[in-house]
Amino acid sequence: MKQQLQTIAFCAAMLGFGAAQAATINYSNSNGVNQNITKFDQFYSGNYTDSALTINFSSGSKIGFQFGLDAGKGATVLLDGNTVYSSSSNIWWGYDWNHPQVITEMFNGLSVGAHTLTLLWGEDCCNGYNSGRFTVNGGETWATLDTANLDSLAPVPVPAAVWLFGSGLVGLMGMRRKQVGTEVQA
Repeated sequence: MKQQLQTIAFCAAMLGFGAAQAATINYSNSNGVNQNITKFDQFYSGNYTDSALTINFSSGSKIGFQFGLDAGKGATVLLDGNTVYSSSSNIWWGYDWNHPQVITEMFNGLSVGAHTLTLLWGEDCCNGYNSGRFTVNGGETWATLDTANLDSLAPVPVPAAVWLFGSGLVGLMGMRRKQVGTEVQA
C-alpha cells in the first residue's frame, strides 16, 4: 500500500497539480539596462531614454491596466503583440491617476491563460517617475503593478490529464477492492 501511495504522489507531481505560470516584469532601455523587476511603481527610467516594459501574466477573461508616464516622446501599448494604444504626443500624468494623460486600457473577453503586455515609451528630458496598476473589476479597485499581485490573479488550470489520472485511480481502487473481496471469499 505504501508503494502505491508513493507511485500516486510521483504521478501527481509529474502531472503538475497546481502549477501556474509565474508573472514576470522586465524593464530594458536604450542605455543598455535589461533587468527583471518585481514592481513598476515610482520607477525612474532616465532622461533621454527609450524604455520597454514587458509584463508576462496569466489572467481570466477581464483585466485592465493604467500607466502613469513621463514620456516626452509618447508611448505604445501592445497586448500579445497587437497595438492597443499609441501616441507620439508628450505624455505627463503629474502623479495623478485621474489625469487625462493616464493611459487606461480595459480588456474584456481575454482568453484564460498566459498573456504578454508590452509598454514602450521615450523620455526626452526632465525625468519624472512612472507607475502602473491593474484592475479585474472594471476599475472599482486597483492593485499596484507588481509580480505578487499579478500572481494572485492567475487561474490554476486543471489539465485534462488530471481528470484522466483521477478516473484511472478510481478504477484501480475499485479493482483493488474487488480483488480484496474475492480473496476474502476464497
